[in-house]
Amino acid sequence: MRTVTDATHFIVLPHVSVIGANAISSPITHGFPSITAFAGLMWAMQRKLGRTQLSDISLLGVGVVCHRHSEQALPYWAGNGTGMVRSFTQSRNPLNAKGEISPIIEEGRTNLELSLVFEVSCPRWLPMPLISIVQELRTMRALLMTMRAAGGVMFERPGAPASRSEPWAVPCASDRESNEETFSDLRFALSPGFALVSRHQLFLDNLAKIRSQDEEASAFDVLLASCRREWSYCSETGKWFQSGADVREGWIEPIPVGFASLGRASEPGRLEGVRDPSLRHFFVESVYSLGEWIPPYKISSIEDLIWRPRSEGGRLFDCKNSYEASFKN
Repeated sequence: MRTVTDATHFIVLPHVSVIGANAISSPITHGFPSITAFAGLMWAMQRKLGRTQLSDISLLGVGVVCHRHSEQALPYWAGNGTGMVRSFTQSRNPLNAKGEISPIIEEGRTNLELSLVFEVSCPRWLPMPLISIVQELRTMRALLMTMRAAGGVMFERPGAPASRSEPWAVPCASDRESNEETFSDLRFALSPGFALVSRHQLFLDNLAKIRSQDEEASAFDVLLASCRREWSYCSETGKWFQSGADVREGWIEPIPVGFASLGRASEPGRLEGVRDPSLRHFFVESVYSLGEWIPPYKISSIEDLIWRPRSEGGRLFDCKNSYEASFKN
C-alpha cells in the first residue's frame, strides 16, 4: 500500500456537473453523497487509467469542493401540526412485461457542480514542467466525464467557457510549509464553493463533554446534537430562546465516512450475485463522524482537502482527512 509521502502532484478537475447523484448517503443522512462514493470514483478511474497510456499514474486520495447543489425534492403541505415538508421526487418506471405499472423504488437524487482534487503519484512528471502535462490532464478529465459519480451522470455545463473547466496540477512538496505557499494563490480558483473536511476531533471532544454530563450518552447523541436545535422558554420574559450550547461552531454536519463489518467474512463463492465471487465478503454498517463545509480560501494547504481511504484488518474501511491536524480554534 502506498503512503502519503509517495504523492508527487495534486490534480484539480474543476467545475464538473453531475445530475442525479445519490443524495441519501447513509440510513440516517441525506443531502450530499458520501465521501466513500468519491473514493469509489477514484478507484474506478484508476482502473480506467490502467487500460490507457497513463497507467503509471496512481491515485492516492480525493477531495471535493461543491459549487452548486440542488436536491430533487419538492415541498408540500403535510397538514396542521406538521406544516411544510420536503419529499424526494420519484421516477416513473416503464411498464413491466405484463403491461403493469412497475413498483416505485424510493430514492433520493441531487444535482451538483463539483471540483475534484486528486492526490496522485507519477514520478515521470517530476522533471517535467507543468505546461507539458496539460494534455494528459485533459485526457484524464475526458476519461472522468465518461464515468458516474455517486450514481449520477457527469457532463460539461452547456455554454460554460472552456477556461473554467481547464484542469491544472500542483506539485506536492515534501514539507507542509511549501504546499501551503504553493496553494496560497491557487485556492481562490476553487471559490466560490465549500470543501468537505473532517472534524472528527470535534466529534470526540463533544462526546467527552456530553458524557461528563450523562455517563450513558452515546456517540449517536453527538450526531443528534450537531444537527438539532433546542429552545427553552423563559417565564420571566415570556419568550423562547435558543440554548447557547447548541450554537454551531461552523457548518458542522454528521457524515458517513466508511463501513464496519458486522461479523465474520463469508468465504469466496458462498454468496450469490456478488460482483467478484473470488473475494471474501462482509455484511457492514455505516461509520459516522462530523464534517464541516468550509470555503477553500480558509484552507491553508491543499493536503487538507484530501480524503485518503484506509482499511484496518479488513474489518473497518473508512476515509481519513488531515484537516484536523492543522485546525486551530
